[in-house]
Amino acid sequence: MEKEKLVHSDIRPNNLMIKIDKDGQPIPNEKGDVCLKIIDFDRGGKSGEVYYPLERNNSIFWPAGPGEAIVVGHDRELVGEWFDQLFDTI
Repeated sequence: MEKEKLVHSDIRPNNLMIKIDKDGQPIPNEKGDVCLKIIDFDRGGKSGEVYYPLERNNSIFWPAGPGEAIVVGHDRELVGEWFDQLFDTI
């Protein structure tokens, strides 16, 4: 996405899908990689051409303020805020 200058703006665990087996373990593809799908592109688009909503959940870290442009790098910043915390608890 970054290479194409596309942004999602809301990459959080609730917007990620991983195929799992009946035991809750990820099912790898034929190469042995876990298949991850990102969903909910409501605010996605071209970097600098889409904007954060004016009203949003303020208990979540956001890389920029309400109404500001969403740019390449913001998705990585958002993931960086929750990734380590999520996997430290597993």
